[in-house]
Amino acid sequence: MFGASETVVGGAATIGGIAAAPETLGASLAVSFAGVGAVAHGTMVTGNSIRHLATGNNYGEHGNSKSSTKEQHNYDIKDTQTGKTVKTGTSGGKLTKTGESYRGNSQANKWNKQEGTPGRYKSETTNKVPAGKGAREKALDYEKAQANKLRDQLDPNKHKRP
Repeated sequence: MFGASETVVGGAATIGGIAAAPETLGASLAVSFAGVGAVAHGTMVTGNSIRHLATGNNYGEHGNSKSSTKEQHNYDIKDTQTGKTVKTGTSGGKLTKTGESYRGNSQANKWNKQEGTPGRYKSETTNKVPAGKGAREKALDYEKAQANKLRDQLDPNKHKRP
């Protein structure tokens, strides 16, 4: 709806800009360019909306959407000094060639760098959910169960939810 209305308004601004002041090309062209920009953006938004409706993809295909059908995985981040799991998480991102979570490794490395403790935090992939209907929901259910099981170990500054 927004894209279509923006296209119409932009078209009117373009035509209006040219018709309003034909003798002053500078002023009318400024209004016309703004109108053309609105038409272009409105057309793009409308096209994307139609494509998403036609394919049944109402912006639900990004990896963090609960309706995502993309492959998912879960990971735990452990404190190697205490042996405790400080965070459990879910990612729809890729795994390394050795099966490690890029997301988990990124978080662990960030904490290691911030605290100046190389190697203290280590990520471990604990569950893999194949692509398919309900993949993200299954991974989130696993994360919730894992968090409940490890609740006494999780660091509230590192593990936010569930």
